[in-house]
Amino acid sequence: MSTPIIDEAAKVFADPTSYADEPRLHAALTHLRAHAPVSLVDCPPYRPFWAITKHADIVEIERAHDLTDLLFGRGGHTDKNQIV
Repeated sequence: MSTPIIDEAAKVFADPTSYADEPRLHAALTHLRAHAPVSLVDCPPYRPFWAITKHADIVEIERAHDLTDLLFGRGGHTDKNQIV
């Protein structure tokens, strides 16, 4: 998986106006895929979140069930029958 990076271009995800400006949004996504495909976005008032911009990284994260559970607050349980 790509190494996590904090990149200013990822702030585009937390800026509602960027979704109305397709050239700006696509330029930021192109930059992120090339230079920071796994980037931490920390833009108040939003809680920090990870921007994953490459399909291969998304697939790898989705397949890592323990990691995915831990990241999304389900405690990393391996017992699928356990209610959290």
